[in-house]
Amino acid sequence: MKKKPAWVVAGRKRKGWPRLFGKTSRPKICGKLNRKAKALAAANRRAWLALSIGLLIGVALFAMLLSVPPQMLPEQLADAVRLQKTHAFESKPLEQSSSIGPVDLASHSTNSGELVRTTAAPKPNLVPQLRTGYVPVSFEQLSSFRFFVTDQILNTKKEARFAGSDQILEQLPEEVRALDQKAVSLRGFMLPMKLDGRLTTEFLLLKNQALCCYGKPPKITEWVTVRVNGKGVHPIMDEPITVCGTFHVGDVRENGDLLGIYRLDADRFQGPGK
Repeated sequence: MKKKPAWVVAGRKRKGWPRLFGKTSRPKICGKLNRKAKALAAANRRAWLALSIGLLIGVALFAMLLSVPPQMLPEQLADAVRLQKTHAFESKPLEQSSSIGPVDLASHSTNSGELVRTTAAPKPNLVPQLRTGYVPVSFEQLSSFRFFVTDQILNTKKEARFAGSDQILEQLPEEVRALDQKAVSLRGFMLPMKLDGRLTTEFLLLKNQALCCYGKPPKITEWVTVRVNGKGVHPIMDEPITVCGTFHVGDVRENGDLLGIYRLDADRFQGPGK
């Protein structure tokens, strides 16, 4: 006679209440599987939560990266000026005057501590001009002549800068030199240079967007270094703005490097469309 399995014999022996509440091996196996399933589900939830948090952090960092405006560092601007270097004056443009006005030997200092030599401006004209408004100036006036960047102008030695400053003034037309120390308004595109958080305290005002994007680099006469009076302004990119303030003609330097020949101390801004 064939012997019956032990679990059949045990099942027959347990009848009534003992069989209902008795301990068997089958409930133990189900309990282990249930605990493993719960642990696996909890691990999956933690993995999906970590993945979601990482995705949100990545999106936030990407959005912050896009919100940071492009910036032109002084070193990059100095390199852009050096690329325009010529070894000698090739020719004199017809618009330029061969003689320059009186030069103010008492040079004034910039925010970076560099000396800038400019033409002497008649101070009595400043008071009525500031009361009545700003003289409109365009980049067509500031860049309608040929300007040569020479080795003497690029010389970073302190004792040689005065000679370079004189050479800059000699190349500027009389009508451009006459804008020195005048209250003017100028329209162009902004490219931040120095940022304080989300505000820019110093930026370039460009004739076009060639320096911001890929294209032909602008001439040194096609940008103006703008310094903001106060805590700074929010950058406005890809749209032209109008900046009002006191205009300065002469070399603009930082750590001895030439950054430009025009500077504007801004005290008023007009956004796009104004």
